[in-house]
Amino acid sequence: MSTPILYNDFPTFLRKYFSYKVQKISLNAGFTCPNRDGTKGWGGCTYCNNQTFNPDYCRTEKSITTQLQEGKYFFAHKYPEMKYLAYFQAYTNTYAELEGLKRKYEEALKVDGVVGLVIGTRPDCMPEGLLHYLEELNKHAFLMVEYGIESTCDKTLQRINRGHTYAETVEAVERTAACGILTGGHIILGLPGEGINELRYTLDKIKELKPESLTVHSLAIKRAAALNIWREKYEDLKFENSDETVSLAQKYAGDIGCMPYYMYRQKNMAGNLENVGYSVPGKECIYNILIMEVSIMEYLTATELSKVWNISTRRIGVLCTDGRVDGAIKKGKMWLIPDTAQKPADARYKKNKHNA
Repeated sequence: MSTPILYNDFPTFLRKYFSYKVQKISLNAGFTCPNRDGTKGWGGCTYCNNQTFNPDYCRTEKSITTQLQEGKYFFAHKYPEMKYLAYFQAYTNTYAELEGLKRKYEEALKVDGVVGLVIGTRPDCMPEGLLHYLEELNKHAFLMVEYGIESTCDKTLQRINRGHTYAETVEAVERTAACGILTGGHIILGLPGEGINELRYTLDKIKELKPESLTVHSLAIKRAAALNIWREKYEDLKFENSDETVSLAQKYAGDIGCMPYYMYRQKNMAGNLENVGYSVPGKECIYNILIMEVSIMEYLTATELSKVWNISTRRIGVLCTDGRVDGAIKKGKMWLIPDTAQKPADARYKKNKHNA
């Protein structure tokens, strides 16, 4: 008896859109989020630390063109004739004035070899004017919009400081799909306060929504994320993830016609499990597969690390300059420190104690 194939054939999918190899290049276009800048809250989502999944060439002090050129150089040794998708990844990539967004998207599409865009965003940041623009853009270039759904439970969304409701998610996904744009979503297993019953509720709602692609993440708590820094605030909440929850997600994905097509792991994931991407056959998300080939740099800035080590950013800069922080690198005026780096002992304290 033959074993059924549990994932879609990616090369076949790519040939539906392109007659050549395609690679995604991540971008940090300098956006923020409404729950980060004070519009709907401060500090962003409690689990978020965008810096940890940006490649090294992906820095806001560089123009979009420069980031793309450096990204192309990063991959060119493998396939010199490869084409590229500009992946607007960090933070909320539709959260700005329309004319400014147009300039950024069109700058990316003008770079030689770039044949499309993948845009990551929030459900509450897709105004009608922008959606109409993207609908037209979709007629001339490959386009996919990915929404961070995270949970369909409004209490959870409030707890993690998302700043929007699930009703806004439904509206955004339906409006985008109605424009003929490839539309996907992401949910997270193991969010604080959620267990198997909350997951069932979320998956029932996703089943009704029917996104063309679905990425199921296991919660990964980064060292500089609020969930870690202020862990005591959440000590009464469960962080539950298990084989049962992952299996349940797979079952529901199958119920809406989606099949698994990629998987990857991160450090500090709830239940020590993985992230799995599901898709309707023929609607596989290009960037979710291609991200497997990107070298992910897990770095913290001095500002982020100061909250973890409970020392000033100036002191961290001194430690890095003195070579006392393993793996620290300097980019312009900014120090980047691996999130696995250990806090050095305070030599000033030891010296004073010895002198005493």
